[in-house]
Amino acid sequence: MNHDPLNVLRAEDLPVQPDPAFAARLRRRLESALTLPHRTEGVEMSNTDAEIAALNEPSTAELIQHGDIGYVSVWVSDPARAADFYPHALGWSYAPAAHQVTNTELPIGIAATAGAPTLFCCYAVTDVHAARQTIADADGTPGEVRRTDYGTILDATDPQGVAFAVYEPPAGQKRLALTGSRPGELAYVTYRTADSAVFRDFYARVLRWTFTPGRVDDGWQVQNTHPMAGVGGRAAPLQLQSQAETALPQWFAVQTRYRFEKTVVSQLNHKNCEAYLPLLTEHHKWSDRQKVVTAPLFPGYAFVHIDQSRESRQSVLQTVGLIGFVSFRGNVLPVPSKQIEDLQLLLRQRGLFSLHPFVHTGQRVRIRGGCLNGLEGVLLQHEKGKLLISIGSIQRSLAIEIQGYELELV
Repeated sequence: MNHDPLNVLRAEDLPVQPDPAFAARLRRRLESALTLPHRTEGVEMSNTDAEIAALNEPSTAELIQHGDIGYVSVWVSDPARAADFYPHALGWSYAPAAHQVTNTELPIGIAATAGAPTLFCCYAVTDVHAARQTIADADGTPGEVRRTDYGTILDATDPQGVAFAVYEPPAGQKRLALTGSRPGELAYVTYRTADSAVFRDFYARVLRWTFTPGRVDDGWQVQNTHPMAGVGGRAAPLQLQSQAETALPQWFAVQTRYRFEKTVVSQLNHKNCEAYLPLLTEHHKWSDRQKVVTAPLFPGYAFVHIDQSRESRQSVLQTVGLIGFVSFRGNVLPVPSKQIEDLQLLLRQRGLFSLHPFVHTGQRVRIRGGCLNGLEGVLLQHEKGKLLISIGSIQRSLAIEIQGYELELV
């Protein structure tokens, strides 16, 4: 019977898996020891104490390197369907509220996209600010550096219009296995590109990758990154398909500097880029005069209606006072047109409303008839006579007075 004494270390009911380096060292020493007689007279197992002491020393985990993948997000048109499929196919455990896979070493998310399905990658760099300058020098389009709960991060697009991000990993973050440590982990990435020369030049400068020719025409192996990766060139049909799918304009939320909302929207409209800034009319009254002023409904935010081409994104990002596109864990998500239309309808008809803490769950209803006909939102259970409309990308909600309106379920 061939019994592996290390099988117990791989039992699924243990809280953690054994360290691969420790398991390999232990196996070598056990196999070596088992070939010798056990305390046989005349046989001395030298250096035993030293070997045992060495086994007890914690192994030093290799830390994540500049250019390694630190986070990925699966971009699909139907995230709910993907969240149902991948747990069955790959054994993922998925938390819908966080949009995150919870049982992999590599942080993995699932997000919606109106374009072609893809894998969004976030790479580790030693200095985000230096990387931003390098991206710009290499003809990429960098956004603004942001500090988040996950660290300092920068969204960008490469010269061929592919979105990606870079971040500064926290101290002590371990490097992923070269080919995946267990089922469900990311083991290999193939980058399909229309121009492999442009791809290699850009990522060699930004991520310090080196490339060697592969075994297929215009195929390249990335040499110094974890997990393993390769590049497939001459994929023009795929690139053209992606461009066609992203040509349809969509609404996106952008973040602005303090009190720069109107300036940003004016500049964008001057560039023939459709922009929308929801404004709230306020009446200010003093003892000797009164004045009507307009102020941003959502301070620090505006909306742009663009396609997802590199040129359109770059035109928006090159606006004075604009910080960048609003994103969720590196994913720039479109704002549904219905939300913008409802917001415009509410402000145009001067409906009674107030700012409200963000709510994303509840019974959805639609107003029938009247000046707010067709407006949709969440019916508040604890506040009678109020309907909530929300802009999910910026986590803002408005509570609307709906006394006297007829409602129907959506």
